[in-house]
Amino acid sequence: MAQRIADRFETLLAIEALEGRDRNFAESLFDYYKSNKRLTTGRRQWLTKLEQKYTPESIASRAAEVAGRAKDPLNKRLKALLDNEKVEGSTREFIGSLHEQFNYRGSLTGGQVAALEKVEARYTPEALSRKATWVASFDDEKRKKLRIVADYYLPTGYFHDLAVKVQTDANFIPTEKQYNAITNN
Repeated sequence: MAQRIADRFETLLAIEALEGRDRNFAESLFDYYKSNKRLTTGRRQWLTKLEQKYTPESIASRAAEVAGRAKDPLNKRLKALLDNEKVEGSTREFIGSLHEQFNYRGSLTGGQVAALEKVEARYTPEALSRKATWVASFDDEKRKKLRIVADYYLPTGYFHDLAVKVQTDANFIPTEKQYNAITNN
C-alpha cells in the first residue's frame, strides 16, 4: 500500500540529518501540500528526490565523503576562518556557506576560491595590524571630515549606505578604504 503524502513528509522531516536548504525546501513543500491538499507532479518528484537523498545509506555515504575531505587543504582554510573569532557577521555566514558547499560538492568554483582568498587576505596578521593602526589613528579631525562629506553625499545617493552609517552611529569607524573613497572622491 502506498504511503500517504503527509506521512512521507513527517518521516522525512523527522530525519536529523535533513538540515539547511534541504530542510527549508522540504518544509516549504509540506506547507504547499497542507494548503492545497495535493502536490503538483514536479513537487511530488522533489519529495521523492529528497527521500532518496536522505536514506540511511545515502546519509552514511555523504558522511564518509565529508570525513574524507577533512584533510583537504581547502577545507582546512575554510575551517581556519570559521575558527577565527574575529570573522563575524555576513563574512562568517559567507564562509559557512562556502564550507557547506565544499562539504556537499567537494570543490568550490574559481570565483568562490577568489572570494575566499580576499577574505583570507583581510584576516592575516599584517592586515589585522594595519586595521588596528587605522582604528587607533582615527581621530577627531578625520571624524569631522567624514561627517562633512557624509552630509554632502547623503542626499545625492552616492555612498548612501556609508553616509547613513556615519550619520546614525557616532562610534562608527570606516575602513581605511571606505574613508579614502568617500573623502578623496
